[in-house]
Amino acid sequence: MKKILWPWGFWIFVTFYVVTAPSDAANFVHTAFGWLGSMADGFSSFVSDATA
Repeated sequence: MKKILWPWGFWIFVTFYVVTAPSDAANFVHTAFGWLGSMADGFSSFVSDATA
């Protein structure tokens, strides 16, 4: 039962959040992609330094 409820509950919450607060949802996505870009840049620097 948990295997069914978790994905459905997650997507229902995401949909509710996007519908009720679209600017906050967009800000969250923007921030999350900024973090991912920073992590990728740091990982790239680490690999470049490790292989040099």
